[in-house]
Amino acid sequence: MNGFFLMFLQPVAAIWGIFVLLLIYARKKGLTFTREEKKSFLLLLLVFLGVFGWFVFFEDVNFIFDCRKETRRCDYYHSTIYNKKLRLAQSYDLTGINAVEIKTHKRRNGKYTTKTVYRIRFSGKDGGFEMPKDFLKEDAQKQAARAVSFVQTGISPRYVFKETVSDGSEKNLIVVIGLSISMIFAMIGVLTIGIKIFQSKKISSSF
Repeated sequence: MNGFFLMFLQPVAAIWGIFVLLLIYARKKGLTFTREEKKSFLLLLLVFLGVFGWFVFFEDVNFIFDCRKETRRCDYYHSTIYNKKLRLAQSYDLTGINAVEIKTHKRRNGKYTTKTVYRIRFSGKDGGFEMPKDFLKEDAQKQAARAVSFVQTGISPRYVFKETVSDGSEKNLIVVIGLSISMIFAMIGVLTIGIKIFQSKKISSSF
């Protein structure tokens, strides 16, 4: 196990350790959870499993967006953790496309916060399409400049954007995602049990 994963694993193990100790303590004190609390905890588990499943089965690992003047289209290829085969996901018609712009999007980043991401939009008089890839602002500007050269000049007969990883990196990615989701779930467990213990002590001290 390399140093990165060891460093990442330590806080995950610590959080789970605290969760188990609090659970044992709550059991010894005779604290029980209501049916509604158990249902809520189970629901959270299902949600996190669903998020993990999304990353495994649907989230892009390898991403290629290939635009060619000879075919007059852009082809979007991708692979996922579950299916490592690079395959065509969608094609976009370049007919009538004569401009490129950067579009701003807000993405939910947690329950109460959002983050700003940027996408490259290929535009024309009859509409257009966005490259299905979120960028940071500087990266979006760089890619937009390359795409403009492709669309509006004869210098670039092809525009390609690639984001690929090796097989080893795919395995690392699934481990990181799994550990992250596991840690979040354990943290919620720690918070839930901690509140339960605090409330029980507050009630007992009031008598």
